[in-house]
Amino acid sequence: MEDGSQYKKEVLVVEDDPDFVKIITEKLEKNGIKVLNAKTADESIDLLEKNKIDLIWLDHYLVGDKTGYDFVTFIKEDKRWNRIPIFLITNYDDYGNTVVQMEQMVQEENPKTYSEFGIDKYFVKSNTSLDTILGEVKKYLKIA
Repeated sequence: MEDGSQYKKEVLVVEDDPDFVKIITEKLEKNGIKVLNAKTADESIDLLEKNKIDLIWLDHYLVGDKTGYDFVTFIKEDKRWNRIPIFLITNYDDYGNTVVQMEQMVQEENPKTYSEFGIDKYFVKSNTSLDTILGEVKKYLKIA
């Protein structure tokens, strides 16, 4: 898919691990999905302003001063982007907690669930295959 006009959808991958981004990009682009990559919330916002993003693939831990949750809150409060599905794909938060531990803390400290934060799906990197995540991406983007 070298010709950008052949892409059906665009996914913003907010991830700072270049090896992981390369793998994700290859997988998505083979399925007709254009990938834009950002390492920080600020870079992500810049890409959102310049492109029509159909889904955000987000690591909780971001380079810079904003967490994935800060980014989600900002996106969901902005009418231009608040309907874009967000997939949280991570192993740990800033304190070394697993996603399962994070969800427990969220529920203990705040009755909101991930979906109430505006996260449509969350995956634990080490426990979920890329094919599984790709299947969910395609389902959300309505790609056969």
